[in-house]
Amino acid sequence: ARLAAERALARQKVETAIDDGDALAAPAKDKPAPTFANFDEALAALRENPNMLLVDAQAARDFMKMLEALGDEGTAKVLALLESEESADRIAAAQLLLQLGDPAAIKPLGEAVINDPDAEAAAWASQALIRLDGDGAKEALQNALANSPHEAVKVNSLWGLCRHEDPEGSARTLAYYEDAGNNADMRRALGLGALALNSASVMPVVDAVSSRESDSTGIMQRVIDYYGRVPGPEATPRLIALSQTAALSDGL
Repeated sequence: ARLAAERALARQKVETAIDDGDALAAPAKDKPAPTFANFDEALAALRENPNMLLVDAQAARDFMKMLEALGDEGTAKVLALLESEESADRIAAAQLLLQLGDPAAIKPLGEAVINDPDAEAAAWASQALIRLDGDGAKEALQNALANSPHEAVKVNSLWGLCRHEDPEGSARTLAYYEDAGNNADMRRALGLGALALNSASVMPVVDAVSSRESDSTGIMQRVIDYYGRVPGPEATPRLIALSQTAALSDGL
């Protein structure tokens, strides 16, 4: 019953987002024709262009509407793709599950991030997993961090654990970010990802980003935004200190 309620909530969120997107895209009477004739056609297009859902808002809305109309059958179709021998299918499935936000995907995605031999497919699966809430979500991320052979999965899992406000995840994120022996691009991506969260548990990570990226106006603006919105009193002295930093621009 709890899973059914979580799935219903996830679907409601998707429907709301789709409705809002359509309202912004065009008046109801002028909505464009659907991008795809059926699910198979849509899936073929996604296989050819794995970034389609990220760059084509209309295609993404049409794809999600199609899956919503299929209901549980749509989720089952996508989950079945995770078992495909073709990495393009598994990548497409992960991208769709990222959009769906269905907690029914927690277990299969948790298995995919560990067992998929393709680093890109596993990374996409982890991108979907880190955004899911529900029974077993945090445990799946902890398992991925401990057992996945792919570095990108481990980094994504750290961010996901921070999103779940897991204290150990936050501590390990800071340790990863500060370890010069780790991949520089992944360290930076993880640190910048912390700026998107609303949890005080990642404040030490944000502090480290603030120190390392102090010469970047854009990043420092995001640091200030984080301190400004995070709950609790810890951010106030940090904002005061930044306001007195000569290196920051007057605007900041």
